[in-house]
Amino acid sequence: MQVISGYRPRAMRIKTTNHSIKINIINKLINITSTKRTRFHASSREINNNENRRRAGRLFRGHWN
Repeated sequence: MQVISGYRPRAMRIKTTNHSIKINIINKLINITSTKRTRFHASSREINNNENRRRAGRLFRGHWN
C-alpha cells in the first residue's frame, strides 16, 4: 500500500504536467491566432469607421450619396 501511495501522486504529477504543457501550447497557438485576428479586425474596424465618418459628413453637409 505504501509503495502504491508513494508512486500514485508522482504519476498524477507527470500526467498533470503533460496536460498543462499541452494546454500552454494550445493557449499560445490560440493567442497567436487571436492576435492576428484582432489586428485584422481592428484594421477593418478603422476602415469602417472612416467610411461611416465620410458618410455622416456627407449627410450632414446635405450630399445624400
